[in-house]
Amino acid sequence: MHMAIIRQREGICVKNIMLWDIKKFYKEEFQIGLKALDMIKEAFDVILPEDEAGFIALHIVNAQMDDNYNGIQEIGEVTKLIHQIVNIVKYHFQIKFDEESVYYHRFVTHLKFFALRLFQKKQL
Repeated sequence: MHMAIIRQREGICVKNIMLWDIKKFYKEEFQIGLKALDMIKEAFDVILPEDEAGFIALHIVNAQMDDNYNGIQEIGEVTKLIHQIVNIVKYHFQIKFDEESVYYHRFVTHLKFFALRLFQKKQL
């Protein structure tokens, strides 16, 4: 966070290319990131962009993983796979997901664990 504050004060913008996916697939973690940005604004009088909330969310997701994964890079791969599977299901069945529903949330959660097992070559 220290470096994010310094970058912002120096006018350096770091774009989070995964922001859209993070907002969609890691909603709770992203909300925590937004709350952290509010706290930083209050404490340091610095307004950080949403991109930083996305980076915070990724760190939270990273902390939730077990010891057998390869960090942020693997989270990126997991996120891409989830996005691709959601699109395949959406277009194959010609449906529009209610992204606020508990069913969609459960579907994405199952996809997260599936993707992690796939990349870690684990079986349950």
